[in-house]
Amino acid sequence: MRSSKMLLMLIVSVSVVVHAQTQKEPRELPLSFVNSSRFHVEFGGAVVHLFNRINKAVALKIDGHKPELITSLLTAASRKKLKDEFGVDPQCDSKVCTFEAKGLRVEIVASEGGEVLPAINTEQTIDLQVPHLRDIALDKVNHPFNRLSDDVIAPQPKGPVAAIFVYRGGTFRSHPFEVCKGDYDPPVGVHTDFTAGVTLDGLTTGPAVLEVSSAAHPTPVTLEFVSTNKILIGFGNSMFGSGCRSHLEFHNIIAFDDKVKLPTVKTHGCVCIDGLAPGCSNTQWP
Repeated sequence: MRSSKMLLMLIVSVSVVVHAQTQKEPRELPLSFVNSSRFHVEFGGAVVHLFNRINKAVALKIDGHKPELITSLLTAASRKKLKDEFGVDPQCDSKVCTFEAKGLRVEIVASEGGEVLPAINTEQTIDLQVPHLRDIALDKVNHPFNRLSDDVIAPQPKGPVAAIFVYRGGTFRSHPFEVCKGDYDPPVGVHTDFTAGVTLDGLTTGPAVLEVSSAAHPTPVTLEFVSTNKILIGFGNSMFGSGCRSHLEFHNIIAFDDKVKLPTVKTHGCVCIDGLAPGCSNTQWP
């Protein structure tokens, strides 16, 4: 998994490690709106992307990991709200704020009645590099991965879900894992070039803000950024301790059927970089 240090480096440098050569601006967006914000979100570390009208990313509860959010610098008033309402004390420097996202639901929205553009869409790289959990389930006859746990569908984090990031719009891309190759173990008849990270790019037609809530505080709290021109966000699990493995098999914890099994990933010539390995970062459902 990507460590918090690596995730922070990606945010500050706009992903020079993962996709310095492939970063693009959102497609087919108006050139400008009054008070608009462009946003770029990076997802990594035991995150499952739920589409099919659910449209959110969930950070999974996995031993040795904690859910974390890194954002462009929040205002002092917003940092105080986080501490007062959720007991979260963000650590900030002159550019970004970092805080543990355990139990939080986070959403980027447009203030002043604005919209999030474009409508949710995915580039082909998502299907080529981000495993569909339904497709790689090991026993598709007796224990198919055809239904999500009720806890995963719930509006607030619970059960196997440590944190939630909801998306209303934007373009999803995957950026290839190029350090080494990996294969499903055991083989499942589906091949993928694994992802090093998934990104979401879009635009809000009013100044972008974050809405944060939790099971104990279901009414969203609005957090504002110091600058709203370009918003950078990192969401996912950071690893503490040492080790390097895919953890893909543990993504079965979001299945309704607790007997669903998923493969792990066998790597070839892999040298771990801050814990990142094929199959450890992002998956998708269905």
